[in-house]
Amino acid sequence: MRDPLYRGACKWVACAELAAAVSNAGGLGTIATCSYATKEDFRQELRKAKSLTNKPFAINMSIFPSIVPPDYQGYLTVAVEEGVKIVETAGAAPVEFIEYMKANNLIVMHKCTTIRHAKKAESIGCDVVVIDGCECAGHPGEHDIGSIVLTPRAVEALNVPIVACGGYSNGKSLAAALMLGAGAITMGTRFLVTKESPILPQIPWSPSRFHMPAIYSPRY
Repeated sequence: MRDPLYRGACKWVACAELAAAVSNAGGLGTIATCSYATKEDFRQELRKAKSLTNKPFAINMSIFPSIVPPDYQGYLTVAVEEGVKIVETAGAAPVEFIEYMKANNLIVMHKCTTIRHAKKAESIGCDVVVIDGCECAGHPGEHDIGSIVLTPRAVEALNVPIVACGGYSNGKSLAAALMLGAGAITMGTRFLVTKESPILPQIPWSPSRFHMPAIYSPRY
């Protein structure tokens, strides 16, 4: 795998500035679709990222049950139109979108918390599996399996590249993941303290940045 470190798609934080900074540094930045109220807001963020880097970056699309589901296809269409080449999905397997993504030559990464789900992702054509141990902050699953157990088991069970996720925060943990057989790690929480993160310094939260009402502002 070209990039040993992927930026985790933390909602509200995985923005253009941070994605571009990670990609410029040699990793793979990520922009989360769920941070943007409309696909046109999302398009503007992709364009901002492209103005900040000429390196590849990914988008994340989390697929969860909802009474009024987001316009997943619309976000994917915008990503294709703006030249994005890598999509990470999470939640439900992207069964209904895989044909469109593959037809548009997207590299599809799917985030899983069990080997059973990882095998399903591989079977439908996902190119990479991001395997999440219970240490993961955003998508830990409900099975309490740690990365040190889950990662090598995924490597044994699958034929696609594995990205380890959950609890990785420095060079030593990256080296550990590589020794377990992963090709890369996803790191999320550690990036919250970077200058490109929109929540620092002094947690200067700006809901208007994402067109969300102030009721969503965290209180620290």
